[in-house]
This record gives sequence, structure tokens and C-alpha cells, in this order.
Amino acid sequence: MTEINIPSFVVSIFAAGISGISLYWAFKSWKETHRPLITARVTTHQEYDQLTALNLALTNTGNRPAINVRLWISPGDLESALFAKPGDKWRTAVEYCFSDPITVIENGSEVSNSFGTFASNDENRTWKEPIILNIRIEYEDLDGRKYSNYQPLRIRGDEGFAGGSWG
Repeated sequence: MTEINIPSFVVSIFAAGISGISLYWAFKSWKETHRPLITARVTTHQEYDQLTALNLALTNTGNRPAINVRLWISPGDLESALFAKPGDKWRTAVEYCFSDPITVIENGSEVSNSFGTFASNDENRTWKEPIILNIRIEYEDLDGRKYSNYQPLRIRGDEGFAGGSWG
């Protein structure tokens, strides 16, 4: 009968453990790399004399298509940010952004929708002021894996990140 070399046995078990952990992290990294990644931002559609029309743009920067993309927001948060009264056509367009799912956003693609206005007169204003909304984006990949992330959504035009530009 042969004797077991304890130090060699311990080193072998340690090496097998490190290999198992490495395999786990490689698989986890692969899953995180090969997936859709949806982000949202507000852009300026067009600026008129005393009105700025806004779009909500959703971009898939991942390398797989995203399906069943939904945006969620607390109804109280949305209500507190909106200036337009219920029934206003621009307010309704904003509310629809948080109701129906988007069927598919291809990898590398962007979709957009009208997202209200800023205006100097109250009649055409949708938003109370530039504000940040906390939204949740939910979506799936083609294999049915579900993803969800929270994102702050700054409601304002395309001026610089700190509010200034050379216009």
C-alpha cells in the first residue's frame, strides 16, 4: 500500500479549487459580456422660439437584442415632475412611455419617442423644470434571461452635462 503525500494532496485540492473558481468567473463574465444593455436619455428634438421639444431615446449598447423592454417609474414621482394637466396630448405621450413594452431593440440600435416640452408659456409646457427622474428599465434577452437596472433620467435639453454649451 502506498502512502499519501499530504503536502501534494493539499496542493492538488487547492489547485482544483482555484480552477473551479476561475471557471465560474469566466462563465459569469461571458454572460455579462454577451447580453443586451439598455440605457435611456432625453434628447432635444427641436428648439423653436420659446419651446424645446424633447425625445426619450433608448439605446441598446450590448451585443445581443433586447426584447420586452419596459420603463417603470413611481406614479407619484412622475406626477410631481409633470406640469401639464391630465389629458394634455404631450403628457399622454410621456405617460405612454411608461405603459406599453417595446417588443425589440436590436443590438447597436436606438429607439425614441416624443417626451414632452419645455416652454416659456404654461400652455405648451409639459415638465415643471429640469428634473431628474429615477426610472427602472426591465428587459429580456432572446434566451429569456431577465435584466433590470435603475437609472437616473435627467429631463432637459442637449446642453452640456453641467447645463452649459457654446450654442
